[in-house]
Amino acid sequence: MEASTLGNRYRLIEPLGQGGMAVVFRAWDKSCDRFVAIKKIHKHLCEHQGVRGRFQFEAKAISQVEHPNIVKFLDYSGQESKDLWIAMELLEGSDLIDYIDRSQKGYLAPLPAVLIFNDIAGALKEVHRNNIIHRDIKPENIMILHSGHVKLMDFGIARDVHLGNLTQVGDFLGSPNYMSPEQIRGANLDKQADIYSLGVVLFRMLTGQLPFDGQNHHEICMKILLGHYKPPNEIQSGISPILLRIVTRCLALKPEQRYESIEHLLLDVHDFLVLSKDRHFRKRNKTIISSSSPKQRA
Repeated sequence: MEASTLGNRYRLIEPLGQGGMAVVFRAWDKSCDRFVAIKKIHKHLCEHQGVRGRFQFEAKAISQVEHPNIVKFLDYSGQESKDLWIAMELLEGSDLIDYIDRSQKGYLAPLPAVLIFNDIAGALKEVHRNNIIHRDIKPENIMILHSGHVKLMDFGIARDVHLGNLTQVGDFLGSPNYMSPEQIRGANLDKQADIYSLGVVLFRMLTGQLPFDGQNHHEICMKILLGHYKPPNEIQSGISPILLRIVTRCLALKPEQRYESIEHLLLDVHDFLVLSKDRHFRKRNKTIISSSSPKQRA
């Protein structure tokens, strides 16, 4: 592991994970006496202007969006620095994919799944309010902290909604399983692309499966473009009509057939949560009444 101090402030301690673009380290912030996470771009990529452009936008995006369900930005190297890095709050927990896999059944019950979904949708609402498209919504970028708190992270391929695609057609900077059809085609993306990916995440939580899967990227992409998938209520029981409607609208093949905005999506989520609480209240009352009813004498 590279042993160094960044910005005369952050001492790298150990790597927590890495991808094709960067390594994430646990680090010690000497100025504030606390542990932080440092996302450090691979050295051999720092000379590429395209990488520097994406890094600059990620730093800008994560710094301007503040929300309880979004990883907190602390500091960054600056675009002209030899080493490119971003300092963020250190999240202790597991990503959503591990959280699902470690569940007893390999999928989540509807209510816990929707509560997580609601938190991420709320975070995306703030992202979209700042005219940013995340473009890489997937379980690996969603953290469930030990406290149960939910955090959205990794804005590495985020983009300003008013600008054209930074990524060239054919480049795979997102995760194919969670990509919208228009993202696969290399079209300019809007907020509906994030809504689609969010729908795939909900499908995964509810069923333990992906709506579109295959042996390779090409097979997965072809299935996504065709748009045929087995409804989640045919895979797992207990999925209500309103929840099925949420999944179906999020995964609509055409962007204009999806929710117009996260706000509209959250209205249906709110309806589901109200109905769920009502059912829980009625079930609880029925149990109390049943247990307190006088028994007939023999």
